[in-house]
Amino acid sequence: MPLVVVAGATITCSHLGTKFLTRSDTTHTIAGKAIMTAGSEIGVKFTSPNDPPGDGLEIPCSAQSGGVFVPCTIAAPTTGVSVKAKVGALPVLLATSTGVTASATGPGTWKVTDPGQTVADWI
Repeated sequence: MPLVVVAGATITCSHLGTKFLTRSDTTHTIAGKAIMTAGSEIGVKFTSPNDPPGDGLEIPCSAQSGGVFVPCTIAAPTTGVSVKAKVGALPVLLATSTGVTASATGPGTWKVTDPGQTVADWI
C-alpha cells in the first residue's frame, strides 16, 4: 500500500508550484502528523509570486492570465485515495493521489511529491 499523506506533505501543480498541505483531521495521526482525508485538499490554493514570502520552501505557481499571476486551486476530488484505510467515513489520501486544478490557463493537475511521512505505523 502506498504511504498515507499527512499534514506537511508536499504537492506540486502542473505549473511547478509547490505547496504544503495543512488541512487535515487532527484526531488521527501518523508519527504525530495529522492524516489528510479525501476532500480536504479541495480549495487548496497554490501561492503566487506576488504573495508575501512564506517559509521559503513553497514555490509559487506560474499560471498567468493577461500578465497577472492567478495560481492554481485544487478544484475536484482526487484519484489515488485508499479503498481500505479511512478516518471516520472518509478515505485517506495516498502518496499516489492526483487531481485537477483550476487556473488562469485552464484546467491543470496536481500530484503528491512527498507524502510527509515514511512509515505508515497506524495501519
